[in-house]
Amino acid sequence: MIINDWDLSFTAKYNHQFPDSYLCIDTEDTGNDKRSDLIVEIGHTMVQQGKVVDSKSLILNWYGYPGITDTWLNYRLDIIRANVGSGWRLTPEVIRKEGIDPLRALKFYEELFTAWQKNNLPFVAQNGQNADERIISGNFDRFLNKPF
Repeated sequence: MIINDWDLSFTAKYNHQFPDSYLCIDTEDTGNDKRSDLIVEIGHTMVQQGKVVDSKSLILNWYGYPGITDTWLNYRLDIIRANVGSGWRLTPEVIRKEGIDPLRALKFYEELFTAWQKNNLPFVAQNGQNADERIISGNFDRFLNKPF
């Protein structure tokens, strides 16, 4: 479950304190459409008992993936760079050089999220319900045929 607001139902679940174990997640994507846009980077920081115990970030290389054209992907990355500015580091060159097989990355995160959820622990994300949850859900449905 991704919580956007610190409301009473959430705080009651954790004795009105912020939980000491949670999973921070973040994604970078090609846009807001969960049916057509792609996760190009996904990362997490795992906190247990108030201490960071794991952190990872993966770049997903969609170049050469069936049904994803280089022209479309380059165009989407150019739009993001134009909106975000020159600090946007996920250029086609970076994705090709540093990126891994996107299905491998999505499967890794599907397994991590499933294990985390079984422990009934929260996910934390900036703008999680409006962005991260939607794009993760769309990519999991589309490429893994699994829900988030």
